[in-house]
Amino acid sequence: MALNLDGYRFLRTLRTTRGAQVMLVERESDGLRVVAKAYAIEGRRGLEARVEHEFALIRGLNCKGVVRALALEHSGDSLVLILERHPGIDLARYAEGRPIAITEFLRIAKALAEILAEVHLRWVIHRDIKPSNILIDPETGEVALADFGISVLLESERAQLHEMPK
Repeated sequence: MALNLDGYRFLRTLRTTRGAQVMLVERESDGLRVVAKAYAIEGRRGLEARVEHEFALIRGLNCKGVVRALALEHSGDSLVLILERHPGIDLARYAEGRPIAITEFLRIAKALAEILAEVHLRWVIHRDIKPSNILIDPETGEVALADFGISVLLESERAQLHEMPK
């Protein structure tokens, strides 16, 4: 999938999945490096609404440790989600196929639990916690959570809880 997105310069492909191409790009206006997640939407019913949902949901979270959504752009037949670039690597690459020392594991687990607690306070369920969506900066140890593509906002459940008879 070729990306020709006004205002951004392609740097490299980070990964390609069945549904999207994830790239490192540079915003031309200020030189900020960001992640562009491009979805080919032509002929893929419902995908545009799902990507718009992901953008709105992430944009509304504003939680420490959650990769921020910066913009949603169109490029030809693609919809491109522009995300904050979190320094570091995913948990699988961080572990390098080896067991993580228990103290390091507990530090990462605690940070992830704190992020999820903040997300859940906003009535959002991630639904796709896996090593590739957990990002760790090896230099600082900072943990972040990415990819809210199949997450849900529990608005109807929240309304039902508040409307229950006492």
